[in-house]
Amino acid sequence: MGVLADTRAALVDAREHEVKHSRTANPSYHSKYEEKIGTATKAVAPLLASYEALLASDDERALFAKLGKGWNAYQQARHRSCGGQGRGWWRPDDCDPLEDQ
Repeated sequence: MGVLADTRAALVDAREHEVKHSRTANPSYHSKYEEKIGTATKAVAPLLASYEALLASDDERALFAKLGKGWNAYQQARHRSCGGQGRGWWRPDDCDPLEDQ
């Protein structure tokens, strides 16, 4: 369960900084938040790989595949949504990143 807890923590950290980035009125914070988002999201892939090694059944692997697809879709949506508003990061108030799914 430690791997899942660490994965969740990284995801929550990334999301919290995405929200802060989208809501700050001070552009000087953008690069700080972008760095923290990048660090947190880079931590997710090795954590997911560690968890994948623990899967014991085909049902678990099928569920894990859905998780991977969802994470990839989220990453792609975050990067393409709202076509570069701000500094290329989507803003939750401006659009829904999952709108076209």
